[in-house]
Amino acid sequence: MKCQLCGSERLTAFLDLGKQPICNSLLTQNDVKTKFEETYPLVLHVCKDCWLVQLEQTAPEQAVFGHDYNYLSGSSSGLITYFKQLANSIRTKVDLKKGDFVVDIGGNDGSFLINFQHPNVRQVDVRLYNVEPTPLPAGLSQKKNIETIQKYFSLSVAKWFGAKAKIITALNVLAHCYNVHDFLCGVHDLLDRDGVFVSQSHYLPALIEQCQYDTVYHEHLRYYTLSSLVKLYRMHDLKIFHVDFNSIYGGSIVVYAKHARGNKRDSQLASVEKVCRNESKYQSLSTYTMFAAQVVSNRAKLVSYITALKQRKQRIVGIGAPMKSATLLNYCGFKADTLDYLTEVNQLKVGMYAPGSHIPIVNEALMLDKQPDYGLLLSWNFEDNIVRSLRAQGYKGGFINPMPQFHVLNEVVSFEDSRGKIVDVLNDEQIEHVNHITFTKDAVRGNHYHKQSIHYDYVLRGRIEFYRQLPYGPVRRQVATEKDLVFTGLNERHALKALEPSEIMVFTRGPRGGHNYETDTYRLSGEECLI
Repeated sequence: MKCQLCGSERLTAFLDLGKQPICNSLLTQNDVKTKFEETYPLVLHVCKDCWLVQLEQTAPEQAVFGHDYNYLSGSSSGLITYFKQLANSIRTKVDLKKGDFVVDIGGNDGSFLINFQHPNVRQVDVRLYNVEPTPLPAGLSQKKNIETIQKYFSLSVAKWFGAKAKIITALNVLAHCYNVHDFLCGVHDLLDRDGVFVSQSHYLPALIEQCQYDTVYHEHLRYYTLSSLVKLYRMHDLKIFHVDFNSIYGGSIVVYAKHARGNKRDSQLASVEKVCRNESKYQSLSTYTMFAAQVVSNRAKLVSYITALKQRKQRIVGIGAPMKSATLLNYCGFKADTLDYLTEVNQLKVGMYAPGSHIPIVNEALMLDKQPDYGLLLSWNFEDNIVRSLRAQGYKGGFINPMPQFHVLNEVVSFEDSRGKIVDVLNDEQIEHVNHITFTKDAVRGNHYHKQSIHYDYVLRGRIEFYRQLPYGPVRRQVATEKDLVFTGLNERHALKALEPSEIMVFTRGPRGGHNYETDTYRLSGEECLI
């Protein structure tokens, strides 16, 4: 095996997630009974010369992006909003004129490109092209009146255009292409002398720091830092002049580049260099061995907890069936005898079966009707929204969040009679310290994080605004009221503001009481503060 970036043979495997099927290859009931499922090794390697993290290319490209590929970017309201914001940001950096054209590589169903159909853009006759190889998304793109080329992008496809593009975009695509060098040769050839190439990729530090092993699947061949992208782009005469970070897909990096030759040093380059200097941690093998150990520990805790629940005859379901759920379910060995079903709001998935695990996918309404004891949050990055929504719809069971740190939000009524209720606020959790904290209106606490302590905040009365931020993640805001339970994990920045006089109980595992508190409290200052 050779490094996909630099060609080195000095690669080290550090995480083996086993042999797994293609994550988006959903099955029909008949498929489950009759179809042989191909599986492929899912092993992460790191190159000790350029430090690119990558998969060995074992799954055929046609198997990953074939006729059954059913991911549609337009099905996510969050992505639609983000696409509008990104298109606006790109337009501020590029002066589009009459006759210019915009190319989106791997543009899926065209949901991003349509943002360049804004009337002000149309007035200058901007042409739009989507290079999308998979049939279902390509067909939907064409219905949006976008000229769609159903091919894998390459240097030969770039030459087909016969002209230069003012803007080229590749959103969550650069990690997917099987020949990244031919891909970037094509970008270099197609890009106008003054054009801009914008790529978005899953950011490796976010994956590592948030233990996002479920985002490792055959579709993602490479996992980038800015440093590795700078090296890759430099090999193709492209210079990165601006970088942004966002929370899409659990933490992404957006890179703006242009032709290196003939361009003067850009003032933004200093900020690019600063980010690269801060990535030195990801040029050490120990970072990856520690990550792998954390993944193994995370799986052990989750499997042990689920097994104990099943021994107590508890009913458990999975909440959500995103592509990444296949990695977690198969790595943990969960089958239909572990999780009764997976719930979904996407009707294209309802009635199908998850790859490998063969767990049926049903409408979310069934969960609300049957009231299982626990729901495993497979779309864990949307924990706050999912919990709030399902509670509002009447779900009474507990929530199991597998990552970044395994934790359980119970609030389950374990007993009820004429005298009242007994509610399990926490279950099977090791608690070492309990605090009772009061707040006056507008009081602010926190603006710090802990490296060794996790805690659950249970609101006794009042309304408290929680701000939390995982490493390289977005700031999440949640208003908690009486009986709400909020989890804060390791290295998670947090702050609280009381919207009215309030009280909470804080249940902690790790240093907390008396003089021990400050030994594991790392305070934020200045612009770092969340409030």
